[in-house]
Amino acid sequence: MSFMGAIGYIMTGSGLKELLSIIYAPNTVEKMFTGHAYARAVRGHGLGQIIDILKNFSSEPPLLEEICNKNNITQLNEKLKTQLHKLEKNGATSKLWVQYFHMVCLMKEFIMAERMGNWNLHIQCIQKMIPFLHASGHFPYAKACQLYLNDMANLKNKMTIDEYAKFIDQSHFTIRRTNLFWCGNFTDMTIEQTLMRSMKTIGGLTHGRGITDATLTKWVQGLPSTHDVCETLEKYCGVYMANSDQYVDKRPSRISRDESDLKKLLEWFSFHPPFPIVNNIISIATGIVGDKRVNCYKANEIGLTEMKKMIGLTH
Repeated sequence: MSFMGAIGYIMTGSGLKELLSIIYAPNTVEKMFTGHAYARAVRGHGLGQIIDILKNFSSEPPLLEEICNKNNITQLNEKLKTQLHKLEKNGATSKLWVQYFHMVCLMKEFIMAERMGNWNLHIQCIQKMIPFLHASGHFPYAKACQLYLNDMANLKNKMTIDEYAKFIDQSHFTIRRTNLFWCGNFTDMTIEQTLMRSMKTIGGLTHGRGITDATLTKWVQGLPSTHDVCETLEKYCGVYMANSDQYVDKRPSRISRDESDLKKLLEWFSFHPPFPIVNNIISIATGIVGDKRVNCYKANEIGLTEMKKMIGLTH
């Protein structure tokens, strides 16, 4: 996801890379910072976000009863906003890590919109992502997102009433391979999991043989027929990937690993506080101080300024 690459670009030199290197190999962290290693990046940023704010609620953490009580969710949300606003006043470094918290929240909301098929949340997340894409230099993606929003705004005029209702209200804008609630999938990810899967697995075109124009043409022309045959054969032989109603992050092994990694990250943050009361921007891992040219903590403001410059320009 390009937005994960934007997060990595904005947080370069902040100490986040050293933090994630505690639970992932350095080469993996490099890929996570460029937007690759999707699953690891989602988990790593999620754990980092939890520790980022949990460290500041350690003196008065919310109780389990408060979290489970729906009537108190609004109060907890307001308490969190107040705490974040208070931390932003500590200085540029604190503002950067608060901004990181918001960026990870935005990433999670976008994934949630796709998984649940929430069209309005999908559009809202893309709108909020554009400034960060501009600030991180992902201009083609920022441009594509803006054009996408313009096209989606006119979608109602290009579809029939029934089609538009299915697309918006019945979550037909996302791809579902099962009827489970949390099973919406990205279009490109679905292509990788289905059409491209037979090409990249052992025995496929990219393993053990060269790819010529003739070979690639035969594969493309035969793909519509062979895909269904291969998928049916895998299911019949019982060698297809296991399906389970249980979400992978709720398995005991994953929960145990998350708890272990959270303790490691919390210990690291205890020696490298992310919200120091200093005016300068610093790396919480190395202590290197940035000069006035370092403005990564203003990514959203910079992105909005760049967006205004595009008004009236042709694409």
